[in-house]
Amino acid sequence: MAKRTTTPTEPAVSGHGIRLYLAASRWRAHVDGVYRDAGLSPLQVNVLLAVQTLMKATGVAKQVHIANYAGVDVMTLSKNVRALEEEKLVRRVSDPSDSRARLVELTREGVARLKKVEKGLEKADRDIFTDGKSIGAFERAISAVITNTR
Repeated sequence: MAKRTTTPTEPAVSGHGIRLYLAASRWRAHVDGVYRDAGLSPLQVNVLLAVQTLMKATGVAKQVHIANYAGVDVMTLSKNVRALEEEKLVRRVSDPSDSRARLVELTREGVARLKKVEKGLEKADRDIFTDGKSIGAFERAISAVITNTR
């Protein structure tokens, strides 16, 4: 008789941390698909989001501030900004207040590509977190973990 295989409904591990890790891994697989569909790496998305956030908050996005916000070193940021610039997703301009500094701006195509990513991420969230009843409790629990500074 052939051995019957089924997908378990519960992971064969205990502990909140490992379950969170497994859930995050599945979510990340969906997210990586969204990034691939947009033709971007996770780091490039991070850079575009940093530019967008800094532009909204301060009106300018200096490369050094983008690097700090994105959590990458300046050299890595510079390489990725160059690649995004070649794809016409951002443009670099001189900072009028500091001739040594460069400002980064999103282009129309950059804004459009970022919106595509955001819509894909929203769909991934809907696909993964389908239980509307418990999503509020989940969001509160995750927020508590993120903001816990112990």
